[in-house]
Amino acid sequence: MARRLSARLGYAATLGGVALVSLAMWLARPYLALAPIALIHLLAVFCAALLWGMGPAIAGSILAFVALDYLFVPPFFSLTIAAPSEVVSLAVFLAVAIVTSRLAAWARARAHEAEARAREAGALLRLSDASADAGSMPATLRAIAELATGVFGVRSCAILLPDSMDVLRVQAAAPAADACALTRDEEGIAAYVWREQTLVPHGPTLYVPLRIGTQRVGILRVGPRPDGQPLPASEHALLQTFGTAAAAAIDRRRLQDAATQAEVLRRSDALKTALLGSVSHDLRTPLATLKTGITALLQADLAWDRQAQQEMLAAANEEVDRLTRLIGNLLDLSRIEAGELRPDRQWYEMGELIADSVRRASARLRDHRVTVEIPDGDLLVYLDYVQIQQVLANLLDNAAKYSPAGGEIRVTGAVEADAFVIRVRDQGPGIPASEADRIFSKFYRINGRHTGTGLGLAICRGLVEAHGGRITVENPGRAGAVFAVSLPLTTPPALAGRLA
Repeated sequence: MARRLSARLGYAATLGGVALVSLAMWLARPYLALAPIALIHLLAVFCAALLWGMGPAIAGSILAFVALDYLFVPPFFSLTIAAPSEVVSLAVFLAVAIVTSRLAAWARARAHEAEARAREAGALLRLSDASADAGSMPATLRAIAELATGVFGVRSCAILLPDSMDVLRVQAAAPAADACALTRDEEGIAAYVWREQTLVPHGPTLYVPLRIGTQRVGILRVGPRPDGQPLPASEHALLQTFGTAAAAAIDRRRLQDAATQAEVLRRSDALKTALLGSVSHDLRTPLATLKTGITALLQADLAWDRQAQQEMLAAANEEVDRLTRLIGNLLDLSRIEAGELRPDRQWYEMGELIADSVRRASARLRDHRVTVEIPDGDLLVYLDYVQIQQVLANLLDNAAKYSPAGGEIRVTGAVEADAFVIRVRDQGPGIPASEADRIFSKFYRINGRHTGTGLGLAICRGLVEAHGGRITVENPGRAGAVFAVSLPLTTPPALAGRLA
């Protein structure tokens, strides 16, 4: 209907325009010859071809021919021609007018085709960008629905996908309030479109199959335009192309989600394997020591002197501490990865904290020389005492493990800019430059050196970052690793009030 109205309007506008030009030229005929009058009529026909197409332009050409003969070629006000040359002139004018109108109409059609291709390319590019920016399947579906309403100028758009029972459900809609259950009629139409894979109109709403080749993906339900009219047939081709691209985007997101899930499962399996491989030895050794010692002490036929009993109990106590640290590390790691680690911060004096940490680790450091250098005065830092003490304990244990017997372990503290930096330096082989970042990953040990779970440094990083600080290796690639823990400094409340 709209197309017929547009065609009628084109014919009426063209014929009216040619008539107005003829009237204007009649009034100006004392000042113009026949040739310029004919060219001006030709220009009117050319403009009609550009605006309305070939049909109205040809009709305008015929009217211009008649007007020239009737008004401007003697004898005036009659359709007769006095001179044979005028017949040729009028015939050439009509031929030129028709050819010109055809060329202009062809150029207009090509321009419309180029505009349609540009619009299609723009819509597909926007769809590609929107689906790429979306981080999940629901976000992808919402982006497609919102983009469809903008591209086609409709009031609503919904995406229907089959559920686990292969029943089509509205999974996303724009606006979001349109995401409602389907009526019985809509369910029947959606089922037909899903089965036949063909575009079906239902009142002012269109149901478009989403498919890739023969693979069915879903259905796009496109609502009416703001005036309540359905999308015109001239838009159906672009809508189906858009539907194909949307189906590809949805399928691509499904593949990405499946790949992500597979990667999560693979990493989970790798994590379990690493956990079992790392923890099994560290559990087995202390448990075996405890079992051996307790079994020996319980044997009634063996007499143990007090010194031997004390040595056995000391060894058992050390293994219990080792198990306690291992289990504590595993629990702390689980809390860090679950995002449940919240430091209970208070104001503590750093010199006291460092000295206390070294004192508590003295049993593990008995084969090494320990040097502590901390600034004079009471320097308060806002932190969780237990957590930062555990960071230092892990770093000292790591230094003792990699340093040779009798080697020096230095612990220093200093204020640098707006942070308090604690450094633990050992005399071990150092950290290769290529491993400086990976050394803080869980279950990671450099070339399998020494035993251990590979959790200590990972936990250190989690605890330090929870305080807003950072931990780094300062001299990668050189002997004697230096681990630096940087904790942010703030002004204590009492001092802040005094300064104010």
